[in-house]
Amino acid sequence: MLAPGVIVGKDLSFWTTVLRFAAGLVTKEQFLPDISEIRETYLSRWRPIFSGVDSERLTKLGKSMPDVARALSIKEKDTSPPATSPLSFLSSSISIMVDHLVRSAESEDFEFLPVTQRRHLRRGNFYSIHDHWLSALQSPTGLIEGDGAELLQLANQLKDWIRPITVSTSAPFRLCFRIEEPEDGNDKWYVRYLLQANQDPSLLIPVEKVWKGKHTLPFTDKDFNSHEYLLLSLGQASGICPHIEASLKKLGPAGYELDAMGAYDLFTQRALILEQSGFGVMLPAWWTHKGTKLRLTARANVKTPQMQSASGLSLEEIVQFNREVALGGEKLSFEELQRLAKFKAPLVKVRGQWVLLNAEEIQAAIQLWKKKASDQMTLREVIRMALGGGETPSNISVEGISASGWIADLLRELEGRVPFQELSQPQAFHGTLRPYQMRGYFLVEFSQEVGARSMSGR
Repeated sequence: MLAPGVIVGKDLSFWTTVLRFAAGLVTKEQFLPDISEIRETYLSRWRPIFSGVDSERLTKLGKSMPDVARALSIKEKDTSPPATSPLSFLSSSISIMVDHLVRSAESEDFEFLPVTQRRHLRRGNFYSIHDHWLSALQSPTGLIEGDGAELLQLANQLKDWIRPITVSTSAPFRLCFRIEEPEDGNDKWYVRYLLQANQDPSLLIPVEKVWKGKHTLPFTDKDFNSHEYLLLSLGQASGICPHIEASLKKLGPAGYELDAMGAYDLFTQRALILEQSGFGVMLPAWWTHKGTKLRLTARANVKTPQMQSASGLSLEEIVQFNREVALGGEKLSFEELQRLAKFKAPLVKVRGQWVLLNAEEIQAAIQLWKKKASDQMTLREVIRMALGGGETPSNISVEGISASGWIADLLRELEGRVPFQELSQPQAFHGTLRPYQMRGYFLVEFSQEVGARSMSGR
């Protein structure tokens, strides 16, 4: 509510979201200087650029636009339905917002210019029509006055300058890179170039078919030049990835090969930059934003000791344990770890699955495996490790702890696999225990219970 009895409507809520979207484009510097002509009047404009996720969000906002957001007409008593589509109306509205936000910031920067330079620009003493245009980009109105022929020439120059971006953002497709794993008997990865339809992302067309003209592209008109779009898009992507630039030296490039180190660089560095630049990137299902789903982990097997007294257990109780190295829940042998140590690339295939490893992890795992004798730790350290707060001496993350007897009972209770037993406050206690004090009281009672079980052999 804006005030008592004044509720935010769907239109105001929608335009607030749109304004945040426009501000996000400005923050990410997703705009270019441009010029527009309206009834023979030329205006400088800051033009937003919609690409990648921004283009997808623009489409979603257009579909969610409430009817009331475009129900008004400039003409008096005009009851006809809107002639402009929601997406077109939204795009022009965001353009006005972005232009205002950038121009406001530029106007503030103008005040920091030297006084002589400000006077020079304010008097209209411009050396060329380009200077006039640059000054108008900082003015409140954006109006450019001058010779019509010069202004038309400037508009054409800007149109050619912006053309690579215009072709990419207005295309019904986007360039997509699919990373394909090496086939059996081959150690080379392959990055395939595809065209992905904006209206139907599941539609993927290999670029080699487009070069050869063997595929009719849907969602296009006769003015769409697929070869021009591909060359411009690959040219932009080549600034991000040198391998793409090298592939452009071939006629009709359709992709490129990578070794394991190149694939690792693409997964961890280039892929994110390509996505942020508006390109599609299709990674294998086993890759996550943190790396491969499978990681090298350690597992601890705790030997539960017999209680020596009925007084219960102590967190400083010494227990014996041994460790093993596992991958995805499967124990690794010493021979497998030695083979992994011979690989130079951090991305290796183990038992048919790709794993991200580094030399330090593998060497730590080997040293861990060599420790045949059981180690010792306190019950406090066992609990901390089971709850994810501890590490093995080799700094490999602990996947889990297996135990039996009263330690297994304790861990199940602490991990939430077995619900805590609700205990009432001791009758002999005069006062009210707080929740955390009741939990502490439960742990004491529980330790005595499991101690009694251990003494009785249960």
